[in-house]
Amino acid sequence: MVKALGAELVIRYRTENVKSALSDWSGKDGADVVLDFVGHENFAASFDLVAPYGTLVNTVESDWPAGSNLMAEFKNISIKFVNIGWPQVMRDHAARLHQTHLLQDAAQMVDAGQLKPVVDRVYPLAQAGEAQRALEAGETLGRVVLEISQ
Repeated sequence: MVKALGAELVIRYRTENVKSALSDWSGKDGADVVLDFVGHENFAASFDLVAPYGTLVNTVESDWPAGSNLMAEFKNISIKFVNIGWPQVMRDHAARLHQTHLLQDAAQMVDAGQLKPVVDRVYPLAQAGEAQRALEAGETLGRVVLEISQ
């Protein structure tokens, strides 16, 4: 069951057809922006979820999908790869500053209510095993946070 929360949409991707639910909710053939934080097979599956002229943003190492990219090309989608750790690893100060500005822009969007992270549950670090179990069992909608007390 698709659950719309104002302008937000929650899809239980393990039991629902994501493409159909997204199209029903948006009235379009996909989303303007799809963020892939999972990678691997999810990266390939995400191509079909992007609306024509939309953008797919991949944030983790993934193999390029096997087969043709005809539909992605036909729909004129943009594909972006974002690795926020690269400037740190490469000790590239200019790129670090660029990443800082991107994060500041995101923080401003959160503060303005334009970007809303969805946190399902918060666990103390001592319950990391329970957090992992809940994730693997598909019991969560949104992110799971481990709280590290000082």
